[in-house]
Amino acid sequence: ALMSRFPFNGSFGLEWRKVRDVTTRPAPPEPPADARLTEYGFLACVGVPEVMAFLAACLQQNDITAERVGLISFSVGSEYEMDLSVLPHVLQVVADLPEHRYVFALDYSWCLMWSDEEDLFFGLARNVLETVPRFAKTYG
Repeated sequence: ALMSRFPFNGSFGLEWRKVRDVTTRPAPPEPPADARLTEYGFLACVGVPEVMAFLAACLQQNDITAERVGLISFSVGSEYEMDLSVLPHVLQVVADLPEHRYVFALDYSWCLMWSDEEDLFFGLARNVLETVPRFAKTYG
C-alpha cells in the first residue's frame, strides 16, 4: 500500500525527488566523534533520538498529529502498526540493520525514511490533497 502512494524505484527505495513537500536532513559529511561501529561494520551517525526529533519537527511543520504509525524494515519482512510512543523502541531494534527504514501514516498520507546511508527524508503522498480530507482542508 505504501508503494501505491509513493514513487518507488525497485530495490533502490523511494524516489524522493518525485515526492511533494520533501524535508531532508542529509547525513553528516564526516562521521561525528560519537559515531559507533555497528555489528554490520558501518558507522552509525544518526541515533533514534535524532530520527524522532526530525519526525516531530516534520509533523509539526505540516500540522499533522499522529497517534499510531506504521513501520517497514524490509529485512524484518512485514509492515507493523504501533503507537507513536512505541516507535523509538522499535527503531532501536532495527537501527543497526543496513537498510532503509520507513515510518508512515496509517492512511499513507506521509512517510519518513531513515536511509542506510543515515539520511532522513519526510514527504507527503503524491495525491494527498485529493484523497485525505484533512489535508484538503489544511492545504487546499
